[in-house]
Amino acid sequence: AAETGSSVGQVNAAFLMERGVCLGLDSADCAKASVRLWKAAAARGNSEACLRVGDFYYYGRLRGNKFPVGPFRWIQYVLYPEKYAPLLFEEWWETLLRCARKYVDTESDLPKEEKDSASSTTCDAEDGFCPNYSLDENEEAEDPVEADLSMAAHYYQVAVEKHQSARANFNLGFMYQWGLGVKQDFPLAKRHYDLAVSGHSRESELAVQVALMAMNFHESVIRWKVVLENWWFERHDRYRGTTENDMTIKSPKAFDHDKVGEPLPMPRSSVKKTREEVIMSHVFNWSSFLIVALLAIVLKLIVMVKKRRQR
Repeated sequence: AAETGSSVGQVNAAFLMERGVCLGLDSADCAKASVRLWKAAAARGNSEACLRVGDFYYYGRLRGNKFPVGPFRWIQYVLYPEKYAPLLFEEWWETLLRCARKYVDTESDLPKEEKDSASSTTCDAEDGFCPNYSLDENEEAEDPVEADLSMAAHYYQVAVEKHQSARANFNLGFMYQWGLGVKQDFPLAKRHYDLAVSGHSRESELAVQVALMAMNFHESVIRWKVVLENWWFERHDRYRGTTENDMTIKSPKAFDHDKVGEPLPMPRSSVKKTREEVIMSHVFNWSSFLIVALLAIVLKLIVMVKKRRQR
């Protein structure tokens, strides 16, 4: 029924595949098939299908993401350590292995020709796309997480425009508040929050009121942060005795030979760290060790509680 174009059949088949009835497909192909059916149902005017497609992209299910998404994902780590602690340790272990491979130069004994051939930009292009390896190491053609969040915002917007969905308005308000896949915009976030309770259903009124209170506090924190940063940089510039005009370097023709002995103001450092260096700086610090220690304590307590219950 789904393949013949029935909207009800598409919704039912997509729901079953989302729940794990995959008919022999692996998890990745099953997720793609489910999204394909949800998209087909959304194109036929199903409001729930638009929301489901947006949820698929928001939570990164097509990328096989296993971790919570959003600014408050740390709450999930605190509430469910037995679920996410093994995944976090696995992720950290893979990160350490990647960093170790980088610092252990495996190509140091290879001739120059083999190094050049190993670093050549070749690809199979099975899907008609060849990644661009000529980009800078710190630059990426497109962040997959950001691309998924932008796609989620698009489908939530479709649900808002075509179906006046209160849930889609609430999700868009949250995304505009935190800048997830869209540019951060507090007035637009408030507009979507208000639209979430302007319809016939008033079930989301309490959630919207809580979200608006949190957004007002968030906006105040951002404004004070900007004010403090501006004050700090202005104070720092006055202390150094430099201004924007002092930071400009004169051309050779207009160089003042009477001031040859005076030191030039040092510009701010613009050297970018590589991704591996940033990861290493975050891994080997006191915060990371403290998090690992707290997770170990929590896991120990969970094991102790389970043993007592078995007794």
